[in-house]
Amino acid sequence: MLTKRIIACLDVDAGRVVKGTQFLDLRDAGDPAELAARHSSAGADEVVLLDITATHQKRATLLETVRRTARELFVPFTVGGGVRTLDDASAIFDAGADKISINSAAIADPSIITCIAHRFGSQAVIVAIDAKRKGPGPEAKFEAWASGGRVPTGKDAVQWAKEAEDRGAGEFLLTSMDRDGTGEGFDCELTRAVAQSVRIPVIASGGAGSAQHFVEVFREGAADAALAASIFHFWLEFDLRAQKAPSRRRNSHEVPMLIPSIDLMGGKIVQLVQGEKEALELENFEEWATRFSSFPLVQLIDLDAAMDRESNANLIEFFVKRLPCQVGGGIRSIESARKMLDAGARRVILGSTLIQNGTINVAFAKQLAAEFGSAKLVFAIDSRGAKVAIRGWREITSISPLEMVKALDSFCCAFLYTHIDTEGLMSGLPLGPVRELRQATTRQLIAAGGISTHEEIEHLHRMEVDAVVGMAIYTGRLTQAV
Repeated sequence: MLTKRIIACLDVDAGRVVKGTQFLDLRDAGDPAELAARHSSAGADEVVLLDITATHQKRATLLETVRRTARELFVPFTVGGGVRTLDDASAIFDAGADKISINSAAIADPSIITCIAHRFGSQAVIVAIDAKRKGPGPEAKFEAWASGGRVPTGKDAVQWAKEAEDRGAGEFLLTSMDRDGTGEGFDCELTRAVAQSVRIPVIASGGAGSAQHFVEVFREGAADAALAASIFHFWLEFDLRAQKAPSRRRNSHEVPMLIPSIDLMGGKIVQLVQGEKEALELENFEEWATRFSSFPLVQLIDLDAAMDRESNANLIEFFVKRLPCQVGGGIRSIESARKMLDAGARRVILGSTLIQNGTINVAFAKQLAAEFGSAKLVFAIDSRGAKVAIRGWREITSISPLEMVKALDSFCCAFLYTHIDTEGLMSGLPLGPVRELRQATTRQLIAAGGISTHEEIEHLHRMEVDAVVGMAIYTGRLTQAV
């Protein structure tokens, strides 16, 4: 059996690596040659460079970028974008590529696949398919799109894959446009539908957000390889070699990261000490949106809404349009969760509403999961004196954090644990309660409350716990974080 491959992708625009969400909202990620070398050293099996605007702009691939990148690599190197003719392919191979990826031109004239395969061999021809769902559920159909995901073709993605294989394709690069850049996981149904219909390898792309997502697409999606970009460019200390090795970690499906926090109150960014005393306030929203733009996830909390005051809806809208956010504060119904997700939030955070009349509201958690899927849900556990606090931390219940985790584990993708006793003090987060929760769940565990040093973040990393940081970033103590 062939070994499964992990492939790093460089989406290039104007000579720079960029990454967006669902083919939109592009942000800079660095120099192609430098990133290619870094990914190769980190253990990538292959590197793919896609000139994502070449077709749309009707120009040739940026060959000098290809040459610079090829010089840095000792692993197979694929280049796509703007390949329309045999001469285009020849120029890319001459610049140092081992394979070419072709999409729009193949849809317009499938004979180009055969032409290039006859000249260079099928093993050098990857047909890229950008696919979008046409309906929900396992019976959904998928449509192939062209021109960098801008133009629907009317072609069924599975049928197009079969035709491209007959034309001489040696491999498919299959991207889920619905999942691209979201970090929610590969579309295993799409991948499996294509993989089970053809005989040649299928590379899954679009949606990687954790190590477990790779495992899932190999097992459930029947992919031969998996490709990602954001998780490799932006996530802290994502070691490709570690993802290919068998993991003994309980929480191996989540890659620890630093999540900056934006707390909103009174139309400003604020930081509170233990949820009460205001320590600082900021109004330079554009600056912080820019500084946080390289992070794969940002936490956005509306403190006013959490305390049943007038919400900061305009600021919420401002940030979710610019940053990949998980959003919380005052979300207490199916309708308010849906409104936040429709506004652009990647995930919603719910806390107080999960406790009703002093007991854990498991029925509501189950209803949320049925409505949105667990991948969209983060359940907050705010702890004061080892008991869960609700209603903006003003009401202390008799429920322990561990009881919350055990009762709700089946209905969310992550737990957000905040240690209120140390929140905002920058005095360090007690690890005992965090360790207890880590042992109780295989879900992503995110911790907050007084984290202020890189050493603490690294310690949490070793526990497979992600860190939310606010005060230490805004005061400059974590100067290398942003």
